[in-house]
Formats: sequence, C-alpha cells, structure tokens
Amino acid sequence: MCGSFFYGLLLHVKSNGASPREHKKGIKDRVSGKDIFWGLSSFIDADAPFPASDFCSDYLKGDLPKSTVFFKIDDDYLIASFDRRVRKQYGNELKRIHDNVVSCLKDSDEARIWLAQALLRIIHDDSSLEGAQFYCREDGTPISRDDLLKQSSVCLEALLLGVWHFLIINRKERDDSIWPDMFEHYFEHETQRPWDVRPGVLNPWTVVTDVYNYDKTGSRNSDTAAESEEHADAEYVEAEIVDEDPRKKEEKSGTTQNISIVNNGSGIAAWNIGELTVNMGDKK
Repeated sequence: MCGSFFYGLLLHVKSNGASPREHKKGIKDRVSGKDIFWGLSSFIDADAPFPASDFCSDYLKGDLPKSTVFFKIDDDYLIASFDRRVRKQYGNELKRIHDNVVSCLKDSDEARIWLAQALLRIIHDDSSLEGAQFYCREDGTPISRDDLLKQSSVCLEALLLGVWHFLIINRKERDDSIWPDMFEHYFEHETQRPWDVRPGVLNPWTVVTDVYNYDKTGSRNSDTAAESEEHADAEYVEAEIVDEDPRKKEEKSGTTQNISIVNNGSGIAAWNIGELTVNMGDKK
C-alpha cells in the first residue's frame, strides 16, 4: 500500500459532477483527479496550489520527485503538524476529508462499499502492515489492523483519513522498485482511464457490509443504512489553529494596530484602527 495506490482507488469512484470547490466558482464541469489530489495534499499544506495538469497522472504512475510544491511530502514540520491535528483535533480532520475529498466521490452505497472493501482487501494482503495502528474510529482513537479487518460497519471518512494519515506518516517513501509492476497489474494503464481498476484483480473484503458517511451531529448518513448505535463522535472544534507554522510569521508585517469599537449611544459606531477612525451609521 502506498499513496499512489490509495489515490488510484479514489479516482476509480470519483464523481461525475462538479466539486464544491468548482461550484463556488460557478463551474458545473466534471470532477477531475486534480480536485481529489488537491483535497489530499491540503492535509499536508493548506496553502498548496492546485496541481498542474500532468501532475496527478504522474503521481499515479510514480513518475515524480520525492517532494514538489504541490505535495510537500519531505517537509517534516508540515507532516508533524498533520499528525498532531489527527491526534488532537480528529473531528476537524474528519470534516476536512468529507468536504475536500469524499464530496468529490460518487454518493452511493455501491461506491462507498466498493472503496471500503478494496482498501481493506489491500490492508489485509499487505503483510508489512502487521501490527499497524490506524486512526479509523470516529472518536479519534486508533484501531489495530486486525481489529479493523473484523469491522462489519465502518465510517468512510474515518477509514480514508486513518489510511491516508498512516501512509503520510509511515509510507512517505514509495517502493519504486515494485510500484510500476503493481500499477500495471491493478490499473487500466493503457486506456484513456488509467485510474480504473482492472476487473477481477481486487477481491472485495466482504467482512464489511455497511459503509456510511460521517455527520458531525452523530447521525448516520447512508442511502440504505439503518439507524446507528450510539457512539461518541470526535469533538468538532471550530476554527482552532494547532501549531501555526512559525515560518509563515516571518512573512507577516511586524506592525501592530490597536483596534477599538466605540458606540456613542446615538446609533453611530466608530472603529478606531491606529490613527484611522471609520464612522458607521447615521445619527437620527
């Protein structure tokens, strides 16, 4: 299992509609692999630029340097920051992967189950993962590989986040000696849709039969799933910043403005910013 494989499985179930990011720009075109890759790379660098046209296909094939401006996999500070957010603010990261990645995938039970069963099959077949721990529980606690493979019901966002976190932290170095052969074996690399998984090469992990979407309210979100058992969802913390990159502080201005708001009791609010005063409202 490596990042390229994980990305390829996501591409196999990508949506045919526009992504939320495109909707905000008024674009109604199809979701592209660049949308999904940007969503993944944003976990490492929230300011990562949108990837270039050929970047995503090169990443899938393994034809990339270790680190680029689109994917700063060698930046130890950013990697450690991602790790801390998963451990301390799991609910926030669940929401991020839902908004930036899962929203770009097909919204159906069939697609969710296929993706979960494919991922768990690879996790089962990869003997190097024996003893591994994944942050694949909605409450933010880790689960062992063996226990994960016993689950009949999983949250898609938690599964994707836990696997992606594991790969970024533990599998930064893809084994390029075997990946080209794996890519040719598993994916339709000679077609116009090289991300499509070849029929019959992935036996689904049928232990899991129920795959649902994360909802920060704690309710299940699935086309056919029954009501879920009560569980303690990870806390969703609004707008909290963990370990802001100190390197970015050097780029900010060193000046400080004193800001105060004054209401004179006549319906006029005055904002005093340094030496500038802005009056808002009309006296009646």
